[in-house]
Amino acid sequence: MVRIPSLKTTILSILGLPFFAAIANPIVVDPEQRLTTMLAEDVIITVDRDESSVSGRYVFLQQKDVWPEVRDSHVLIYIPVLLPKGGAAAYEHRYGTPTVTVGGKTFPTKIGEDPYADLPPIQGRLPKGWGFTIYEVNIPLSAVARKFEASIHYVQPNFPGHIAGYVPIHPPEPAGKSQIVFVPANGHALRPTGLLATFRRPVERIEFTPQNQKLVTARFVSGSPGRKKPAIS
Repeated sequence: MVRIPSLKTTILSILGLPFFAAIANPIVVDPEQRLTTMLAEDVIITVDRDESSVSGRYVFLQQKDVWPEVRDSHVLIYIPVLLPKGGAAAYEHRYGTPTVTVGGKTFPTKIGEDPYADLPPIQGRLPKGWGFTIYEVNIPLSAVARKFEASIHYVQPNFPGHIAGYVPIHPPEPAGKSQIVFVPANGHALRPTGLLATFRRPVERIEFTPQNQKLVTARFVSGSPGRKKPAIS
């Protein structure tokens, strides 16, 4: 089904307002595309050899409804997942789809249209043939307040080389309200990526203060790191 942009969406696009404000973070809109601000973001990415488990806690604030005559019934949450292009069917067969928990109730997602195709490229190179696959879920308004929290969980395959990745988009301000942490699975270790990363000792935790549209990564290393200090970027 082809989705026709609403009048509000069209106006926001013309004015250059940040309707399409996120692609790696979840983004929340109501049926008339009312803007929603992310107030807090805490993400833990548990890295295994071939895939990683992404668990995020996000706090959102819905903005004032400027079209109150249109009665809303739900909010729509988009969840982008980094996948090889064309690999959604195999991904869902192996891992299932992302889940969203709001108010103690867990909602399954389904694959949706990509509303972010016109965004500028991220800072950092994705592996060739990789991109974002968009999942979406409708959350009844009865389950959310104007300010609400959503917990999101999904598994994503690692990049070649046993590398996990995440892209923060417009993280909350100030930076202290947002944190991305990579930890290894099953007592293994991690190493930063990059030209000189081979010479760095494995660690048990890598933390990032998110920067807008900047890809962050960590590499899985087999074996325990011992008692090492976290690597902070």
